[in-house]
Amino acid sequence: MTNKILDGITNALYVEFGSKYSIYTEDRQQGTEKPCFFVSCVSGSDERWLGSRRRLENKFTVQYFPCTDEPERECNGIRDRLVSALEYIKNADGDLMEGTKISSEPTEGFLTMFVNYDCYAVQAAQEEPWMEKLNVEGGLKDGSRKNK
Repeated sequence: MTNKILDGITNALYVEFGSKYSIYTEDRQQGTEKPCFFVSCVSGSDERWLGSRRRLENKFTVQYFPCTDEPERECNGIRDRLVSALEYIKNADGDLMEGTKISSEPTEGFLTMFVNYDCYAVQAAQEEPWMEKLNVEGGLKDGSRKNK
C-alpha cells in the first residue's frame, strides 16, 4: 500500500509542478537537479480492528529544495501549492485518498511538508478446508410409552 500512495503523491506533484521540477523517491547523494522534491514514507502503523479490518496510518514527507537566491521566499510559494496538490491524491489503484495532518517547517534552505494518508484495509480471510465426507448413522428409538 505504501508504494501505491507514494506513486499517487509523485503523480500529484507532477500534475501540479510539471517536468521543470525533478521528483525523487530514493536518497541520492549526488546528481540531484534543483529545484526538486524528495518524497518518502517516514512512518507507518497497522492497527487491527474488528474482524479482518485493519487501520493503516502512513506518514509521508515531501521535501522541496529550491534553486534561487531567495530560498525562503520560494519555499513559501511552493508550500501553498503543495497543500492544494496533496490534499487529495489518487493512489496507484485510482482510489481517491485524503491527506490529513498537513504541516510544514522550513529547514536550513529547504522546505519539509508532512502529510498523512490513512486508510482501512480488509485482510483476506484464510479459507479452511471443508470436510470431505461425513457418514451419519442413526435411527429412531422406540417412542412408545408404557404406563405403569
